[in-house]
Amino acid sequence: MLAMLISLLTIGNDLINLFGDNMSNKIRSPLLLIYFIGLAFLLFFSVDKYSWMYDMDPSITVGSIQNNSSNRNVVSFFILCVLIGIQIFSFISEKNNVRKFISVLLALTAIFLFILK
Repeated sequence: MLAMLISLLTIGNDLINLFGDNMSNKIRSPLLLIYFIGLAFLLFFSVDKYSWMYDMDPSITVGSIQNNSSNRNVVSFFILCVLIGIQIFSFISEKNNVRKFISVLLALTAIFLFILK
């Protein structure tokens, strides 16, 4: 949550300084947008689609229903790789140390959310 707030502040700073000497705003803004959309998809694909059944019937234990035909783990891992790739590109492209730190923080946020699923 803190990482999202910091990146929103970064976007606001970009709007003030339209022609910075760092990575072009025409590149940074779409990358941040793709990152946050990917983060939403990562959260969406990591949800167990049978979790509602565990709440309805207490006799069913959590994780007892196995759906081996689902590719949710593969898609989630692919999305994580894309998110980390975006942040690696941002880290390499930026000259400002604060923005480099934000890139590392956003990559760690994506990894943390992937592990929590």
